[in-house]
Amino acid sequence: MIRTFYTVGQGAFYTEKFNNGFTVVYDCGGQNKRIIKNKIKQEFNKNEKIDILFISHFHGDHINGLEFLLTYCDVKRVILPLLEDDMKLQFFIENNSYYRYQNSFLKNLILNPKDSLKNQEITFVEPYDTKIDIDISNLNTIKSGELLHSSYTSEWIYVTYNMYNNSFSKDLQKELTSIGVDISNIENKLTTNKINIINKYKSVIDRGGFNANSLVVFSGFRNHANCNITSSCKFLCQEVVSKKNGCLYLGDFEAKEDDSMQILKSVFHNYWDNISVVQIPHHGSYKNYHTELSWSESISVISTGFRYSHPSSKVIEDIKSNNSYACIVSQHPNSEVSQYINLEIILEKDYTEYLI
Repeated sequence: MIRTFYTVGQGAFYTEKFNNGFTVVYDCGGQNKRIIKNKIKQEFNKNEKIDILFISHFHGDHINGLEFLLTYCDVKRVILPLLEDDMKLQFFIENNSYYRYQNSFLKNLILNPKDSLKNQEITFVEPYDTKIDIDISNLNTIKSGELLHSSYTSEWIYVTYNMYNNSFSKDLQKELTSIGVDISNIENKLTTNKINIINKYKSVIDRGGFNANSLVVFSGFRNHANCNITSSCKFLCQEVVSKKNGCLYLGDFEAKEDDSMQILKSVFHNYWDNISVVQIPHHGSYKNYHTELSWSESISVISTGFRYSHPSSKVIEDIKSNNSYACIVSQHPNSEVSQYINLEIILEKDYTEYLI
């Protein structure tokens, strides 16, 4: 299996490709649409099959290549975080006001994913340890922590965690309600009353920060007996060989607070000791980083276009002080990070009972 972190600048586009053709993608966004489109065409053949596409959250730099990917490749299944209306409002305003990705596909993707993902099986991941007011009777959902399996071997799993912290979104919804804006009319209101809506957004964020929903995914072995299979990670003419082979994809997960970090470790406690690669959240932002995300001989991958002071020098210093490798994946082609894992020794003959 080859795991790759692609050079798309300020974005996130990662793949895992198995020898039998089973392919997984985590996020599909880049510094701009041209960059991510070119990278997709470079890495995939026309109509090539993608078995699972994980989307961490709905910020433009994580999804602005999604529409092209769905038309260019044969994507079978898309896994998204389950969101309440207040969280959808937040992402909708941010994308239309800051990222400028104002097309019907992305609008529908946020407000009603079924309208944008008509040819794919859609699975929503329920929040971890949080009750939300959503009717899921007509939705295909899985719980945070539920295992998904590769078709290459049932021993290789994907574990999802929908980090749900919507305190900012709840406050924003209250402010929007005061000016007659809700999920049913947000698209029209942004056309007629955009300045007022943006001012409400800014007033809330100035009072208490910003909490981004993010779908975290662990990829690696289920069975600890297989956790000593060697992996080889290559970056910047270096090669790091490890008996660990798991990866933690974090999107823009806010790990800064100790409570968030401890919940993260508790969700993935069965697999934590096998993690060799960590995608450092939010392009190396200091407000999303926790020192426990890096440890001796781990690979700390930061995808960045060097915008908005990303990555933070404090994050880089901390990664290095923990004897972790700080791998900055930018637009430069030589910054790509690839990890090679030999799974042939555990290859099973019978695939009939796999979940995927």
